[in-house]
Amino acid sequence: MINIIKIKGIGNKKKEILNKKKIYNVIDLLNNIPKKYININKHTRINELKSGDIGFFKCKVINVPISKKVKGYLITKIHVMVEDKHAYLVFFNQKYIAKKFLKDQELWVEGKIKVIGSIIEIYPRICEETDNRNENISILINKYHFECQELMKNPPTELIEVLKKRLVEETNKQSKSKDQP
Repeated sequence: MINIIKIKGIGNKKKEILNKKKIYNVIDLLNNIPKKYININKHTRINELKSGDIGFFKCKVINVPISKKVKGYLITKIHVMVEDKHAYLVFFNQKYIAKKFLKDQELWVEGKIKVIGSIIEIYPRICEETDNRNENISILINKYHFECQELMKNPPTELIEVLKKRLVEETNKQSKSKDQP
């Protein structure tokens, strides 16, 4: 098996991170391609969006969150700056969400946009604090995903042999199960 350390861009630190996720070689990488990941290199410009669009932003908390009950729903709004625009992150019925946010905290947010006059509301699906660790892991996942794609364009012969062997084993299993009553 080809060890992941041989992949360009993966050193000992990244190897340790992947090993914690039980990824030790290229086959493990291929069997664990992420279903979803956030590409922090492609965040959205808020000026380019309209109501109903989903965007991904880096923002900064301006004021502490404000929570109030409206028609039986607890609504929490967090005043943020996205680029040079004021906006609000809006959460419903999340009693403890206000404790997660601090003034001047920077966040990565993915969410649906609603524009009401000059007010921009963002209904987050994903909201993560920006720190180097999360950004590095996200960059690593992106890199590993694209490294896998590049590797599949010109796969090493050892990988092809392993995949052929697995295909033969799987085919044999299927034919044996059909033969049994």
